[in-house]
Amino acid sequence: MMSLAFALAMWSGSDDNHRQAVALVERSMQVLGGRSRLESIRSATVRFSGHAYLAEQSERPTGPFLCVYSRGTQTLDFDAFTMKGDITSAGLIFGPDETHRTVSVDPATAKGASPLESWLIRRRLMLGPERTLFLAAQAPDLALEKDRVFNGVPHQVVKFQWGKTPVRLFLKRGTASPSAIETTSPMPFPWSVWGDAVATTRWGQWEAHQFGIMSPDQFTTDVNGIVIDDETVVSSELTLGAGQAMVATPMEPVQTATAALMDRYKPVSVADGITQYQGPFNTFVIDQPDGLVVVEPVLDSSFATAFLDRLAKDFPGRQVKAVVPTDDAWPHFGGIRTFASRGAELVVLDLNRPIVQRLLDASYRTFPDEFARHSAKPQVRVVSRSLSVGTGPNRFVLYPVAGQGSERMMMIYFPERRLLYGSDLLQKTATGFFFASYPKELAAAVAREGLAVETVFAEHLGPTPWKTVTDFVESIGRG
Repeated sequence: MMSLAFALAMWSGSDDNHRQAVALVERSMQVLGGRSRLESIRSATVRFSGHAYLAEQSERPTGPFLCVYSRGTQTLDFDAFTMKGDITSAGLIFGPDETHRTVSVDPATAKGASPLESWLIRRRLMLGPERTLFLAAQAPDLALEKDRVFNGVPHQVVKFQWGKTPVRLFLKRGTASPSAIETTSPMPFPWSVWGDAVATTRWGQWEAHQFGIMSPDQFTTDVNGIVIDDETVVSSELTLGAGQAMVATPMEPVQTATAALMDRYKPVSVADGITQYQGPFNTFVIDQPDGLVVVEPVLDSSFATAFLDRLAKDFPGRQVKAVVPTDDAWPHFGGIRTFASRGAELVVLDLNRPIVQRLLDASYRTFPDEFARHSAKPQVRVVSRSLSVGTGPNRFVLYPVAGQGSERMMMIYFPERRLLYGSDLLQKTATGFFFASYPKELAAAVAREGLAVETVFAEHLGPTPWKTVTDFVESIGRG
């Protein structure tokens, strides 16, 4: 039994740690201009230029990543926690034209912004350098952690709980100048795939404003070690006035309602015993004598649960024996944890084995999925060359595509049906196919393997005559 003296000593030590942490945060406020001057910041109007990385759908999980370039103006209200902006974006996913948007975000609603953008904006308003030091100073559990080397230099670290979200602040040792904020929480799609994600925003290129108030011109955010957003403030103007610094109530952890998307999925028969469920990201089921095979465990764990419940109704009494992700784009394999928890064999391309393992190892503390609640050792079969799976008319053969942009994709061929599944390589447009090199790489892989194809379907394509693809490939060759 703990003695009263020991308990008092423990309490005293904890209390002393808290006082030191509060003093350090107050000192950091002085670096940024002082408590009273920071309290006077009501809003900021900024002109910015930046870029975001689409790690979830790039050719490689290590990068380089697809990039979206943005510029525009933002008005940030730090009392109401609102942002209004005019943003112009460009990049490969937009084609040759720029796209203009009017964006407005408040704590409850968002217009003109994706769920991920809205989450990042709210986090910027509520946990940015203008307000987060006040939030930390009043946190009853504020505490010092061990010093860490961050950005290559020694830092002191303070932590506190903001609702259900753990928060850390990195303050330079010796000066208490703030360098970054870190949060650990679920994030909107596509980062919902990774459970509790660690998001770190680094602040740099500090600018002096009126009365010596300091604010950063560089905001760089990485998630799980991957930079996803980098914004440079080109010019800014602070609006000052009397009043206290408003501190935001905690944001509720994001629980993306992907399961509700199941209602949008419609079954389409590709062949007898081969059913494609068409929706935002297509998935399909192969009925073989010894069980079902699901190709593309799409979206995330919650959707996978809803999808498996749907299969139990559509294929009563049939078990899913295996699941095959044919690509490493996160939305294409994000539900694999649920399949693993139910004992399905994971059939994975050798190059994608590391990223699949990362997903299996991900933390789901806030919203435990089936795999987190009933963890079982997954059965994994690694594919490095052609692999035949099953028997009967729906026997299929997996082939690594091994193209320039399709190095981490597999195609699936059904010999008895002269049917091909083309992974993520075929997306129809008004004039042909998106990213013309992809159908070219698929056609080259089919010719390399000597396959006789009559019909093709894919992640974003229903059953289509193979001649549509070969005619397109020939047309760009002639061009």
